[in-house]
Amino acid sequence: MASVEGAKEGKTRRNSSDHLSFQDIVPSSGWSEDEKCHYLLVDLPGFKREEVKLQVDYQTNQLMASGERRSRNRRKNLRRRMGLPAPLRKRM
Repeated sequence: MASVEGAKEGKTRRNSSDHLSFQDIVPSSGWSEDEKCHYLLVDLPGFKREEVKLQVDYQTNQLMASGERRSRNRRKNLRRRMGLPAPLRKRM
């Protein structure tokens, strides 16, 4: 696997009006490839697939990952922008 960046836990904030704790996270990730494809592995423990959104910015050749996970009194926000290892073409 190509370089893997470690997970970082960002700032934790409290909202006194509803007693929620907010935590911004930066997940660990890494690229690998074979002769046909590039693969991105992102470690998002506790997140469900439907809580994560992936978008490609074709102009800057970057992948944006974002998401939000809520539990009883906590909310975790995910926002990450990663450069892609090869230029992409938009499918028509």
